[in-house]
Amino acid sequence: MISQVSGHQSNGNLQNFDKNGELEQQAQASLLWAADSPETLLRLLLNEYDIERTHEPPSGYDSDIQGEWNDKLVIFHFKREFQLIKVERDKDYFYVEY
Repeated sequence: MISQVSGHQSNGNLQNFDKNGELEQQAQASLLWAADSPETLLRLLLNEYDIERTHEPPSGYDSDIQGEWNDKLVIFHFKREFQLIKVERDKDYFYVEY
C-alpha cells in the first residue's frame, strides 16, 4: 500500500512520520552535542534548548574565507544565544561564567 505523507510517498510503515519534527529533533540533538559541555549542561538545566530555523549564515561566517553563502541551505540555531564571559581552570575547580 502506498500513501501520501507531507507530499511524499511512503509504504505504509511511515504513515504518521513527521519529517519536519524529526529533522528538528535531530538538529536540536546535534546542536547540544556540538556545544561546549558547560553550555550544554546549563541549557539542559535551564530548559533553554529550543531551536529555530534560519536561512542566514551563522555569526562569524566570513565569505572571503569560507566562500559565498548558499541561501538555499536551512540551518538551525538556539533561540537564545549564550555568551561565554569567563573561564577559570585549576586542578581543584572549573569555573565558567555565561
